[in-house]
Amino acid sequence: MFDVQQKIDQVIWRPTPKGWGLPGRLLFIVLRYLYAVLRDMFSGELTLRAMSLVYTTLLSVVPLIAFSFSVLKGFGKHKVLEQQMYLFLEPLGEKGVEITDNVMRLVYTVNSGVLGGISLAFFIYTAVTMVQKVEESFNYVWYVAKPRSFARRFTEYVFVMLIGPLAIVIALGIIGSLQNEALVQFLLNSEVFGPVFVAVSKLVPYLLVSAAFAFLYWFIPNTKVHASSASVGGLVGGVLWATIGVIVATFVVNAARTQAVYGGFAIAISALIWLYLNWMVLLVGSQLAYYHQNPAY
Repeated sequence: MFDVQQKIDQVIWRPTPKGWGLPGRLLFIVLRYLYAVLRDMFSGELTLRAMSLVYTTLLSVVPLIAFSFSVLKGFGKHKVLEQQMYLFLEPLGEKGVEITDNVMRLVYTVNSGVLGGISLAFFIYTAVTMVQKVEESFNYVWYVAKPRSFARRFTEYVFVMLIGPLAIVIALGIIGSLQNEALVQFLLNSEVFGPVFVAVSKLVPYLLVSAAFAFLYWFIPNTKVHASSASVGGLVGGVLWATIGVIVATFVVNAARTQAVYGGFAIAISALIWLYLNWMVLLVGSQLAYYHQNPAY
C-alpha cells in the first residue's frame, strides 16, 4: 500500500511534461487539488467533523429556521423561505416533503406561542452555537488555533442571521421580477435565446448555493480568506452539492429495500445521510479554498 502511494506521489508531484502544454498543466493542477482533498477526507478528521455537525444540526435546525422566520415575518416574506426549504430537501423526494412539513409545523408552533423573552434568547444562543461549531470546523481546515471572542462571535453571527434571510429573499425577488420584464419575456419566446435563458434559469438556484458557500468560506474562518479562493471553493462546493443531490434523489427513489428493512425509520436515516453529505461537501469546499490560497500545502 505504501509503495502504491509513493508511486502516486511521484506521478502527481513530478514536473509537468513539456510537450503537454497548457492542457497538461491544467490537468496536473486539477489532479493535485483532487489528490490533496481526497487525502484529507481519508484521514478521517473531516468525516468526524461532518458527523458532529449533523448532530448539531438536529439540535439547532428548528431554532435557526424559527429565528429566520421571525425576521422575515416582519417583512411579510416568510413564505419565500418556506418554499426554499422544500426545494432544499427536494432530492429526498416524498420523504423530503414529509420532513419539511414536520419542521415547518414545529417552526410555526414556535413562532405562534414560544418565541419570546427567555425562549427567544435561548433560540438565539442555540443558533449561534451551531454557527460556532461550523467556525471550529473551518478553523481546523485553515489551521487557525484562536477562535473569535465571544462578543465578536455573538454580534457578527446575529448580524449574519438577521441579514442572511433578507439577502436570500431580496435575491430571489430580484430574479423573480426580472423574469416578468418585457425584454426577458421576449428573449424567452425567442427560438435562439429561449433555450439559453431556460438553461440559465435552471442554473440560478445552484449559483445561489455556490454564492452562499463562497460567503461562508470567506466570512466564517477566523483568518483572512481571499475572495478568489472563497469563490473557487464555493463554485466547486455548489457543483458537488448539485451532483450529490441527484445521486441522493436516485437512491431514495430506488431504496425500496431501505423502506422494507427500516420501516418508519427510513425517513430519518435518509435525512441523516443527506445532512452528512451536505456538511461533507461544505467542508471539502472549504479545504479546496484553503489549498487554492495556500498552494504550497
